[in-house]
Amino acid sequence: MKNRFVKLMKLLLIFIFNNIIIGMILGFLWYESGLAKTTINMLSGADTLQVVFMKFEYIYYFILYILQFIIIIFFRKMFNSGKTYITYYILAIILSSFLYLHSSLGFNTGWGINDFANEIQTQYIFIACMGLQYTSLISILNVPSLLGLIYISRKKEKQSEITN
Repeated sequence: MKNRFVKLMKLLLIFIFNNIIIGMILGFLWYESGLAKTTINMLSGADTLQVVFMKFEYIYYFILYILQFIIIIFFRKMFNSGKTYITYYILAIILSSFLYLHSSLGFNTGWGINDFANEIQTQYIFIACMGLQYTSLISILNVPSLLGLIYISRKKEKQSEITN
């Protein structure tokens, strides 16, 4: 039981690193270079912050997907069975669905409409940059992760055929 919990936590950490941290960093770079901008909406009495693309959206997705694919390949030792592949992918779909819903609403800044300052704090922008990755429903499918898992399983099958 403890071993399964540890394995699940490791898979969760891979998801967090692969889908959240990398997306935030790349999104923040996109924002800092002027390729994305912030929008502020009012939701339930508090301001919500979203970061939206201004240009080069497809290049962002291409870079992000390549990075996610490479990270899955890098952590290939974690995926030692088909059950692990399925567990990770189901976990990724569930968490990505939640992140998509949260990103479409925006990220609460904690400010009321009267408290709004001229300058948005950097930490709110950094967190909202994660939302760039989840601007479409197709991002829920985690295609680069799926391709990475398929690549790992094919490579393991070929290695087992060679050794037999």
